[in-house]
Amino acid sequence: MGKLRLYIANASGDLKRFSRRIKRAVRIAEKYAVPKLKIKRPIDIIFTSALGDTIPETHIGGRAHTSSFIVMTLDPTMKKKIKTRDIFQMLCHELCHSARWQRNNEWTSSLLDEMIMEGLATAFQERAAKDKRYKPDVFVQTITKRSDNINQKILKTLSKDLQGKKFDHYKIFIKGDKKLGLPRWSGYSAGYFVVRQYMLKTNTTIDQIFTEKYALLGKITPVI
Repeated sequence: MGKLRLYIANASGDLKRFSRRIKRAVRIAEKYAVPKLKIKRPIDIIFTSALGDTIPETHIGGRAHTSSFIVMTLDPTMKKKIKTRDIFQMLCHELCHSARWQRNNEWTSSLLDEMIMEGLATAFQERAAKDKRYKPDVFVQTITKRSDNINQKILKTLSKDLQGKKFDHYKIFIKGDKKLGLPRWSGYSAGYFVVRQYMLKTNTTIDQIFTEKYALLGKITPVI
């Protein structure tokens, strides 16, 4: 038996039409992500239907709760628009979180830590799409096309809050704030920027550094 233990929560029958795509995405992740992330312990992955708890463009959502438990959500009203490659990419993002926690049980203690945590998972998601020669999903496209200048502005705007424990997660990581000049998914892209700078300056790859301490990863990129 593999390391990824799939469960489809389908009492309503809403996910029956997606079962082949879900199973294929998990099989691809088993072959790709498990060795890349050196996953040693099994991870339970539950797929469930959820309206509104997904990225609108892909109709897929995900959350890694622990080192051994991930919940993936699909919008059951979007049969033809949900793609196997997008399920795979989102799953790789969440698997990066769980795999990190299997080898490093460090908790985030600040906004900057939270950004770096998501930046690591985003970088692995990007790498997975590239290695499999899949078209990156809208999330990865948005993050990776955002300029260094914009990411530096995000970090500067949030500079007073970066070491704090209290912050508006929804505003910073999801919705954004036009008045503050924060675009959608600002927290993810700023974290991706920090992680990418670390990899460039240390000549490393995401599968080599995803378990590093937050303090080390954040130290190499000065925040103005």
